[in-house]
Order: sequence, then structure tokens, then C-alpha cells
Amino acid sequence: MKRRLFKPIGLKVARWGKDRAGNLHTPSGAELTAREWAKLGELMRNKGKCDDKQVIEADILAECFKPCPIMPTYGLAIWLGEGQAQYQGWGPKDLVYAVGGGFQRLYVIPSLGLTIVRQGGRYDPPFRDDEFLARLLHGKPVDEVPRTVPPEQRGGWRD
Repeated sequence: MKRRLFKPIGLKVARWGKDRAGNLHTPSGAELTAREWAKLGELMRNKGKCDDKQVIEADILAECFKPCPIMPTYGLAIWLGEGQAQYQGWGPKDLVYAVGGGFQRLYVIPSLGLTIVRQGGRYDPPFRDDEFLARLLHGKPVDEVPRTVPPEQRGGWRD
């Protein structure tokens, strides 16, 4: 992973978490700065390219963004915003995002040319993706953003 992915995009992991046996915990053990996490987002947004070099083949990377049959809002380690109830009716259809501990987020929206990293901690009230993105993309609270999908068809945890 270091040789084939991290080095070509210039990504440096601050620290790797390890399991009790001392093995690297690759699914969620990498501590990254916001700039480093943004490098992964830019790689996704640019369909596997970094500085005009194809690091990951676009068709292979695209597999990460295909809905899982069991959970259609999730791909391969990537959440798919289009399927999430809180984004239906107003969120960009190509929104994908990665979730880290403590409400860390990496949002990628290719149609808007955006890669957004959100670093944070556990807050009270809890962090909400829909509220964050509504204010960022529309400049207003989520409840004030016009939706094209009526509330009775949205479903989900908020409605």
C-alpha cells in the first residue's frame, strides 16, 4: 500500500494504530492530517490520477462507489451520499464520503470540484453530516434547504 498508493500521491501517515499482536490496523488505524486525507480525496475526485499520473485505474477505483446489495448506501469502505436519506432531495448525486473516528470526514463531490476534509472531535450536540453540508453547500441550515423529494418519501433517521 505504501509503495503503490501512498508514495505516488505523497501521502504520509502520522501514526498507525496496532492491534494487540502488534499488527498494523489498516482499516481504521491510520492517523492523517487534513492535508494528507485530502490527498486521498483528490485521488478519488480525479478518478485515480495524481499529477497526471494514473495511480489507480479508474475502472478499479469506480468499484468502490458501487452500492453494496445488502446496504445500498455503502460501497467499498466509502459511503454513498446519493442513497443516504438525509441527502435525498438536495444533496449532490455524486457525493461520496469516508468516515473516521471522532467525526472525521472526507467528502468528495466531483461535479462541484470539491474535496472537503472535516477534522473534529465528539461534540454536544453531536455532529451531523446533513447540517454541515447544507451550511457549506447552501449557506443555510438543512431544514431551510429546498428539497425535491417530499418528506414522506425521504424516510431516514431525521424525518
